[in-house]
Amino acid sequence: TTESTICSEALRRNVNTIGLEVLSFKRLCDRAFRQYGGISYNSVTQGAKALIMWDALFSSAPLLKYYNKSLEDSDKIISSHLALASELKSYTVSSAQLMDASRELEAENPKLSSKLFDISIIYSTYLSLISKRYDDPEDDLTQLAALLKENNFFAGTSLYLDSYRGFTPQQYNVLRYALNEADSSVVTLCLRNDPNSFSFECVKDTFKKVKSILKHAPIITVLTPDHPV
Repeated sequence: TTESTICSEALRRNVNTIGLEVLSFKRLCDRAFRQYGGISYNSVTQGAKALIMWDALFSSAPLLKYYNKSLEDSDKIISSHLALASELKSYTVSSAQLMDASRELEAENPKLSSKLFDISIIYSTYLSLISKRYDDPEDDLTQLAALLKENNFFAGTSLYLDSYRGFTPQQYNVLRYALNEADSSVVTLCLRNDPNSFSFECVKDTFKKVKSILKHAPIITVLTPDHPV
């Protein structure tokens, strides 16, 4: 595993491994929840999500403008709206924001406005239904960010982020506290020192966003020379 590889390398270099932890975002959630509370004991399954989305779609049907004729193909629309709900959570988009966008586009693009209106209604209903009975692991990062805001989880630590090309808004919300609170932080990104290279555009955007969330930490950029493959 990555953890054993890092520990072996640290021991080879006579580096103290006490307190060393290798955490993905998921494992970071588990670690923080164990310390501060928030562990989900009734996590919703994919099957339960599908049933809840079916309920949300058909209970919202009388209000729908765009999707009201699509409900006949229930399997396809349930699958697509579950994927959409997951993406909305990942990008921290609320049903209220979708409704605001729908109103703004009503005159300019009625079709898109109707679609956003329906998505807002369905998504809001889905969230309401799921919250009554279950905890959704897709909310863990949002909950983690709230915990980090109130607790000094990363104080006194050295933080290293490696093997990422980019982060979701949910993850950036976590990193905003982590990078600014840790005693030291190192973020490694694979970039080419060539302004005309488009192959690394998404990583360049990540670099800019990481810099933008740093408040007081100094930014040191180290460019390693290109090596032939």
